[in-house]
Formats: sequence, C-alpha cells, structure tokens
Amino acid sequence: MNSLAFGHGDSSRETINGSSLPTAALAAMGFFLIAVFCCSGVLALEPPDSAEFELLRRTGELFERVRAAEALGNHRFKLELVERARRKLQKVREAYLGIVQPEAEFFAPPPAWRGLQTTGNVRLLALLIAFPDYPASNTPGFIQSNLFGAGDPARYPYESLAAYYTRSSYNRLAITGNTLGWYTTAYPRSDVPQTTEGRENLIKEALNYYNALGHDFAQYDNDGDGDIDYLIVIWTGPDNGWANFWWGYYTGFSDSDYTIDGKTIDRISWQWESNPVGGTFNPRVVIHETGHALGVPDYYDYDSTVGPRGGVGGLDMMHGNMGDHNCFSKWMLDWITPVYVPFCEASLPLRASGEHPDAVMVFPGAGGEDLFSEYFMVQNRYHAGNDDSPEMPGNGLIIWHVDATLDASGASFCMTTRSRHTSFFG
Repeated sequence: MNSLAFGHGDSSRETINGSSLPTAALAAMGFFLIAVFCCSGVLALEPPDSAEFELLRRTGELFERVRAAEALGNHRFKLELVERARRKLQKVREAYLGIVQPEAEFFAPPPAWRGLQTTGNVRLLALLIAFPDYPASNTPGFIQSNLFGAGDPARYPYESLAAYYTRSSYNRLAITGNTLGWYTTAYPRSDVPQTTEGRENLIKEALNYYNALGHDFAQYDNDGDGDIDYLIVIWTGPDNGWANFWWGYYTGFSDSDYTIDGKTIDRISWQWESNPVGGTFNPRVVIHETGHALGVPDYYDYDSTVGPRGGVGGLDMMHGNMGDHNCFSKWMLDWITPVYVPFCEASLPLRASGEHPDAVMVFPGAGGEDLFSEYFMVQNRYHAGNDDSPEMPGNGLIIWHVDATLDASGASFCMTTRSRHTSFFG
C-alpha cells in the first residue's frame, strides 16, 4: 500500500495525504503502531500497577493470578460488537466493489443484544455495600454526583462517569442513574465467602433490603428484554490483590433464578470504594469497568499469550485508566463513522479526537477477502476532551494496525497471530 504522510495545520488539526513519509517525521510528531488482537466475550478486570506485577513474579503467584484473569476473559470483545463490526466491514467491501443489495437479503438477522446498549439513554444502578469492620468514608450523595452528576471539576476529565461517556461518545450515549446505600451487613467482611456464590448472595441480600423498601428495579432494564443490563457494585475495605476476589472487575451474574421486580440481572461490575481504604471515591475505576459493560476489552498485557502484546502504551482508558477510548473501540461502539480510504489516495483533515469524531480507516485489500484480516486506523490524539489529562503524552497522530481476522465460524475475531510492537516516540 502507499505510504501515509501527515502534514501539520494548527496544533489540534492534522492532514493525511498520499505522499511518502520521512522516517524523521515519525519521531518528530509522535507515532504509535500497535497490532490489536481481538476475541469474543465481555469480562475483564482492573489493571494492577507494575510494582504488584513484579511482586507476583518474585513470589511465584503470577501464574495463578493470570489463570484467574483468563477465566474472566479480559482480552475479549462482546460478541454483539464483533457481529456489528463484521457487518460494517462487509458493507465497506460491497460499496468499494459497487455491489448494492438490500440488507435484509445480504445479512442474516443480527443476534439479540445482551447487556448495556452503546448509544441512547441508559439508566444505571449503583449499589453501595459496607461492613461493620470497614465503614464507608464517602457519602452516597457524593458517589451519586461522581457517577451520574457533575462530579468534581478539579478531576476533569474524570469528574464523573456520565460526563466522561458523554464526551467519549460525542453525545451518543447519555448515562443517568441512582445510588442505593450504604447497605451495611450485620457481619464482618471476612464472613463473605470468596466465591461466585458468596459475591452474588451478598448482592442479593442488599438488593432484597431495598426492594422491601419499595425501590423500583424495573427502571434499569433499558431495552425491555427482561434483565437489569448493568449493575455497579461498590464495596468498602481493602483489595486483596490483582485478579483476586476483592479487586475491581466486570463479570456476569450467574443466578438466573433470582429476579427482582420481575427482572434478572445480566452483568455487574465489582469495585472498591477507595484505594487506599478511607480515601475519597474516584470514578475512574467505574469508568474503566463501564467500558467492559459496553463491550470493549482490556488493552493492557500481563501475559505474552493473552491480549495485545505490549498493550497500547497506556494510551487508552482500557489500558492505563487514562485518556479517552481509542478510535478502534469507538468504531466498534458505533460512536464514530470513519472515512474509509481503500488505497490512501486522499487529503483528509483530522481534528482532535477527544472533541471530534474524526478518524480514517485504510484498507490495503479493500476488494479482497482479507478485508477482515488487516486494516489501519488513524486518529489525531491531542490534549482535548477526555485526552486533556496530565498523564497523556504529547500531541500527535496515532496509527492503529488492526488484525480483525475472523474465526472459522465467522462470529468472532481470532487470536492466532502475533505482531511486533513499536514504541511511542515522544
């Protein structure tokens, strides 16, 4: 394929054209190349810090924790998102080849959507659970504001869950909700069995308490399919290490026999009130876990056989818990419609992706069967919107090299290949 060249306009705007790109220009403006490997599924967990990784390696515990993380499927996309992406790529191919067919004839019916919808208005529930030996340090009203209200402007762009996703989705997703709590158990936290059943019994105990008080839980079934799409559970006390029971993660609710106001529970996120204990609640963990609820995976890498090798340099909410979601995730979530460039023969402006839904998808083989196996996405990451964070590196273009090879069933991405990962040039 032809080279990509990036000419500079103003500091928050870049241009793509069809000329060659000198190597020196890459280092000058910042360049990040990563192969994104995807699989089906929806479950994932909060990343640890590097010090804990190193400690787990030294103590020999890392293998066991990695297996626990794999059981959560932390590297996988939601199946419905994969199918939606497959359909969009198929349309790109058909348009390029000049084939026009009614969608009803070309596509099979889409799968029934499960979990949290990615666009429109959604109403969520946050359930706060405390223990006698670990009293809460934040009021329910404060947490309500940090989830569904204005939050703390000093923490921008992580002032609240709702504000973050309004910006990330370019106003395509509006999150509102209620906070119930603190429900305080009559027993110490150590009495909670560290099992799936123990977790779900604790949640049911708290839900039943508020149900007896008359709370309406049916309002959290946003799509009317009979289940509560996504329940945020926040608990008090310390964590007990990455990929352990008392950690931050997203998972399913397995007890399908349990109903409340006629609704089952589909998926939950499970996270601490503050870390360290006794501190101020910060919505950043819930922002990360809600990314999983929407269907995107962790992009950080803790095992060379799981996830994108080397991660994505921290340049994503689903890797380093900082900045915005990347353009590939936003495309999967239907938040952007990129400009499709079969052979990169165009001059295209790219505004700062933190504020504008601008991105380019480049296909080396637009008319062939390998459309699903390789393409590139380009975005201009500039300190604006959710990228206006002190942790984010300098401004510049990012090119994402995507391996979207479908498995034999055609229903999900596969992870059969690996790719080298080049570093970010500051």
